[in-house]
Amino acid sequence: MIMKSRFLWWPLHPAGYAICISGWFINWLWFSIFVSWIVKVIILRYGGIRVYRRSVPLFIGFVLGEYVIGCSWSILGTVLGMRMYAFFDF
Repeated sequence: MIMKSRFLWWPLHPAGYAICISGWFINWLWFSIFVSWIVKVIILRYGGIRVYRRSVPLFIGFVLGEYVIGCSWSILGTVLGMRMYAFFDF
């Protein structure tokens, strides 16, 4: 974290270490993290910081929408006594 805060060019993010050491978590999410990184690079390269800042609420909405729908299915499954939707299927 010290290197990332002192040197803007430092390529490693401190959250990457936390994600990487949790074994099963990275196996589930590595492709989503990679795709989001690619989209961010493309937006910043071709659209600039203004387009990036305008697009952040859209992507936050995608994440929140997934969790709202997932929670709704879970609540409906609890009410009906059926398994409807699972975020992580163990």
